Amino acid sequence: MWQASHILDGSVKLIDSIKMNALLTTLNTAPLFLESRLGRPVIQMGRYRYNKHISSVGHRALWYCTREATFLTSRLGTPVIQIGQYRYNRRSTCKGSKVRWYCTKQNSRKCTAALLTIDDVIVKQRPQVFRTRRGNPVIQMGRYRYSMSNCCKPPRMRWYCIKQASKKCPEPQVFTTKRGNPVIQMGKYRYNMTNGCKPPRIRWYCIKQASKKCQGALITVDNEIIKQKPHNH
Repeated sequence: MWQASHILDGSVKLIDSIKMNALLTTLNTAPLFLESRLGRPVIQMGRYRYNKHISSVGHRALWYCTREATFLTSRLGTPVIQIGQYRYNRRSTCKGSKVRWYCTKQNSRKCTAALLTIDDVIVKQRPQVFRTRRGNPVIQMGRYRYSMSNCCKPPRMRWYCIKQASKKCPEPQVFTTKRGNPVIQMGKYRYNMTNGCKPPRIRWYCIKQASKKCQGALITVDNEIIKQKPHNH
């Protein structure tokens, strides 16, 4: 049997026990011990999932949340931040409430990922840029991963969420172009506002409508997407 001994800042510490403590009865959901697709042990508690830390040995194990940032202390007593499988060390020169953190793989793999915290709250995150096994460049920002669009050329690049096809992409971004025209960016697709539309109902069309005869379109009401037409490219 397993017993939850600590639940703090998105991390869970579990120890081997013969009897189940009454603490689990106070939780909304009891932990489920599962295996990932790669055969690694994971814990599912409601909508949160925890991975086993590689430093865990024996009956006592440390589990970290795959989504939330966890403030921990290393074996040497130095503060670290754990976000999923990535760990950040604190800059020794930082003092006060404003602290910079760098990836532990900065020297070995030349990782450029970094964090900026103010009063233990992450206010800025520098993404991690690396290549997949097939050699394709990707950007990792927290639990989101982005692939490079094929139509882009340096120095200006466009990246789209890899979850776009499964409709699990993050919320669309609305911004203004250099000419002052409003556009919507959803993954690798961009939409322009149709002329003549007036709020609250607005129609948006794909910017490849003329060049590739794309029929992709959106309809928004009060800045919320209520209808979407698929693309052909």
